[in-house]
Amino acid sequence: MSGYFKVLYYNFEVDMINRNVETNKLFGIRLREERIAKGMSQHQLWLESGIFTSQIGKIERGVANPTLSTIIALAKALQVSLDILLPPDLVLNVIHHGK
Repeated sequence: MSGYFKVLYYNFEVDMINRNVETNKLFGIRLREERIAKGMSQHQLWLESGIFTSQIGKIERGVANPTLSTIIALAKALQVSLDILLPPDLVLNVIHHGK
């Protein structure tokens, strides 16, 4: 791989990492807002979802990258649809690219 393509690939990887970090932070904010709006503590969310409170805290702070099964478990526990928890631009990108 030439130097030019290595730089492009590196820039692509850095851009993807930055997007993932931003997406995780936005998801965490939305999760916390929804949990609080439902009047639930992290402990109560753990009891309903089976996701440990330590993991819920990491997700809410945006430092964890939750799996799809974790996101689904949290949405079910909060009794909300996935689009409520997912950042709006992510939902729009999925809809746009999924035509």
